[in-house]
Amino acid sequence: MRLGLEGNPGTSISDFVHLGSSSDVFNANFKADLFVLPFLNVYALLGYVHNESDTHASITISTPGPGGGEVVFDRRIPTELDGFVGGLGFALAGGYQNFFLVADVSYIQSDLGFDDKFKATIATVRAGYRGKIGTLPLQMWLGVGSWDTAATAVGHADLPDGSRFVFEADQRPHTEWMYDVGSNLEFSKRFQLVADVGFDFEGGYLLVVGPTWRFE
Repeated sequence: MRLGLEGNPGTSISDFVHLGSSSDVFNANFKADLFVLPFLNVYALLGYVHNESDTHASITISTPGPGGGEVVFDRRIPTELDGFVGGLGFALAGGYQNFFLVADVSYIQSDLGFDDKFKATIATVRAGYRGKIGTLPLQMWLGVGSWDTAATAVGHADLPDGSRFVFEADQRPHTEWMYDVGSNLEFSKRFQLVADVGFDFEGGYLLVVGPTWRFE
């Protein structure tokens, strides 16, 4: 994190402030898609995101005077963010008999109230098998994904003396890779239900539940 005045956030606080944060994120998306070729699907996303973060700051300050010394302060900083998400993507699919392979790439932009919008590229590859539960078609898969979501949050606040306080915070996921297992159950040709669970084996996880209604 860097702090400064008048648009010049050039002073890093990393030497005396150590930050750690955990977040809970709720994201609801509307997705509209179209098969332009039998193996190519293109789609658009529009959604809402709510983020609750709990940040722990350990502040170390050197004491003046002969001999010196250090004083450490621990602070907890809760924050909440709300915003909208939009994006575009495409999926390529192929298969042999009951086995299939799907590659998906999406570009997403979100506005969470900072000076700049967050941008991310997410790419996944999934390999799976098509079977049935009773008479209902079922697809099951294993996947791996790259979450390129590193970004810099830039914000400002106007001070009483007329100057502007500016901050920049670099953030990224602990690991870029996510591994998942999921399924898609087809109740009819029109209605399907997707469930997907992902882990990064570093403490992060995701759960996706998505009903799908298709128009004929």
